[in-house]
Amino acid sequence: MNRNNFIGLSGFVWWVGEIEARVDPLGIGRCKVRIFGWHTDNRALLPTKDLPWAHPMIPVNNSDTYCAPEIGEWVVGFFMDGESGQSPVMMGILPAANSNATPEQKQIDIGIEGNNNYITLTPEMLEENPDLESGI
Repeated sequence: MNRNNFIGLSGFVWWVGEIEARVDPLGIGRCKVRIFGWHTDNRALLPTKDLPWAHPMIPVNNSDTYCAPEIGEWVVGFFMDGESGQSPVMMGILPAANSNATPEQKQIDIGIEGNNNYITLTPEMLEENPDLESGI
């Protein structure tokens, strides 16, 4: 039996990170999170599309309603695979702790279904087409 990276057995790795993409192609609420101290800040070395999907932790008594955190919000979580750091889980949002980016600087990445390409939408584009943020 392989007991390496068993959650809680070989260590519990907490993290804090910033939401960079929130439209999950599987529609299950996952987000791309740049984890502080774990992922480089250099988006040329590690683009948003290459970050692992972080699963949301949802209360067992209210699993039908969930809204993904907004771009730029900070979330706290842990890695299900310990120090391997490839299976992040988001536990909650840290209120008022977010990037210094202005709303105009924040952009939303929308996955194009069926491949790994991304397009970047500006806030002005979202004003004209509000359904784009939900991935419709």
